[in-house]
Amino acid sequence: MADGGVFTAELYARHYGPLMRLAVHLTGDRHHAEDLAQETMLRAWRHREAILPGRERAWLTATARNLAIDGYRREQRRQALEARCASLAVPGDDLAGRVADTVTVRAVVAALPPGRRAVIVELYYAGRTVAETAAVLGVPPGTVKSRACYALAALRSALTAATCTDGTVPGGRAVR
Repeated sequence: MADGGVFTAELYARHYGPLMRLAVHLTGDRHHAEDLAQETMLRAWRHREAILPGRERAWLTATARNLAIDGYRREQRRQALEARCASLAVPGDDLAGRVADTVTVRAVVAALPPGRRAVIVELYYAGRTVAETAAVLGVPPGTVKSRACYALAALRSALTAATCTDGTVPGGRAVR
């Protein structure tokens, strides 16, 4: 199955219908199911050498299930973070304080070394995964993780140093 085009065409013809039914069952939503099935087929194409002949459907099913679980967990983390952020919001929050916070964070991010800054921008501003960031930047995923770790430590340190003695950042907002 070395020829990717033939492999993918055969795989699609034989297994896409059952894969879509599984994906709809797993996600409960036709649009998310299409995304899940597409990502599963893409991974099958990328890992075509690892799929044993006659075991294609089992591989697709396991991959789709794992991707659905990952998506569910990602959504749960996002919802928990949103709930946490909403609980920290202060009614009557001042716009000037938020602008000052934004300016401070942007200045600290801009002061990072270019490699670390690029990783932070891709991961947190562009919302990419580690693998996507690695592909965009042309570095291994481990390098992305390492740079992110060091960049976040530098940001934490710089933002802590930017905190005023009364527990606020420049602009008057309290640090939590």
